[in-house]
Amino acid sequence: MENSKILLVDDDQDIRDILRVFLEGLGYIIKEAENGIAALKILRNDEIDLVITDIQMPEMSGISLLEKIKEYNQDIPVIVITGFPTIDVAVGAMKRGASDFITKPFKMAQIEMVVKRVIINRDLLRENKKLKEEVRQKRTIESLNKKLNSKIEELSKLYYISESIPFTKDEEILYESIIKTASEVTGAKKVFLMFKQKDSDELVLKKYIGVENEIKNIRVKIGEGIVGEVAQLGNSFLVKSGEKKKLKPAPFEELYISNSFISLPIFIQKDLAAVLILSHKADGSDFTEDDLSLINVLCGRASLSLENLFLFKTIYEHINETLKSLINSIEARDKYTKRHSERVTALALKIASEMGLSSEEKNTLVFAGYLHDIGKIGVRDSILLKPNNLTGEEFREIMVHPVIGETIVKPLTLLPKVPTIIRHHHERWDGSGYPDGLKGKEIPLESRILAVADTFDAMTSIRPYRYQKTVNEAIREIIAKKNIYFDPEVVDAFYKLTQEMEPAKFLSSHLEDISFFKFPITAKKL
Repeated sequence: MENSKILLVDDDQDIRDILRVFLEGLGYIIKEAENGIAALKILRNDEIDLVITDIQMPEMSGISLLEKIKEYNQDIPVIVITGFPTIDVAVGAMKRGASDFITKPFKMAQIEMVVKRVIINRDLLRENKKLKEEVRQKRTIESLNKKLNSKIEELSKLYYISESIPFTKDEEILYESIIKTASEVTGAKKVFLMFKQKDSDELVLKKYIGVENEIKNIRVKIGEGIVGEVAQLGNSFLVKSGEKKKLKPAPFEELYISNSFISLPIFIQKDLAAVLILSHKADGSDFTEDDLSLINVLCGRASLSLENLFLFKTIYEHINETLKSLINSIEARDKYTKRHSERVTALALKIASEMGLSSEEKNTLVFAGYLHDIGKIGVRDSILLKPNNLTGEEFREIMVHPVIGETIVKPLTLLPKVPTIIRHHHERWDGSGYPDGLKGKEIPLESRILAVADTFDAMTSIRPYRYQKTVNEAIREIIAKKNIYFDPEVVDAFYKLTQEMEPAKFLSSHLEDISFFKFPITAKKL
């Protein structure tokens, strides 16, 4: 309160002097003006905490000055002094915003009391206004923070969707990622993914989460129930509590889908591919428009990934058929190697499974296994079909076939590891193999697996230049070359397989038809 700045406005210099001396004695800082016009100039250029003004002044009355001050700044308190005290004057001054009024002749004690009270009230009003502003700002900040956090959460979910729906060649991984991501971004406890069948008017359940007991053979006709209508119309459905019964749900929907749920179609280009259903929100609330918006984004990303997967499958199917024709043409040249590539591939896959290779590594191994001898297309028949032992020069020509095979397969850029695996399938653990003399783990793992499978099949097959070994003889010879020709870990996995069944059964156990890739859904128009 002390050091408050007070502006005295009075055309009487003596009055101003008396008030100035008294108020300065109380610790106030005093400014003076002889009329209202001079007072307004001071108010524009200085910070004033209180104005004390006479009412009767030339050029501008105290009431007019009061009005101007309130127009300029409502928070500056004004005390008016009048020598003609009447109720009308007092009421008029208070109506115009005066904080108090003093009548002449005044007493100094009265001046001190009124000034102190007005300044205290002024401080309280300022503090109250400050607190209100702080509360308002806090509420504004909280509101902005809430909106910001909501936007950050939405962006985080969108980023999570973009990162969680992969461009993968493994359909199981893709389907799992779609339903898991849908559950995590919306809080849905149950999610179902149903695919439209080729040349059929049915949707078939392919993947789901949130159901304790396994469910099979769930089919919904297009146009039947809510999910069937989604498929038929191609529209998204957001169903809230109380609306489900009006939509005539199908038996599957009655049993597994909650009162509030979301159902959306997934398209590949313009063709319906699947329908996604989200049910049973974890907190028990209804699904919202925000949930629907997020799942629309997810379905868009899923559509791109599915299209990529089916395109990949179509290309691989064409490659599959082309390469099978090549392999058949090679094996047709030599009756002794009929189905050799198929047998080698089948055994190599069993070894790979025993060693815990991933599905992608095994898919790569399928191609490499089928194609490992494709380079023999560049070897002369006189050498390839020679009924007795090869000369050194002839064997050197045979040794080139892995390099020729690599060259043939290299343009197939969708199979980046296959050319390398083919090139090195005749390398040996000790570095004595060909064509590059790699040793140990410098040799690709798939090549090391093929080397064991290839050797076993060659030894147990009929050849014009040597006798056919028995299964046990072949097993013993491979074990004898462990750590010399062959990777010891691969040999151990191979040996474990041979011990799981009788030798005669083992020989035929891997003679099965191996498809290059198995996709349950056609890549053509769904």
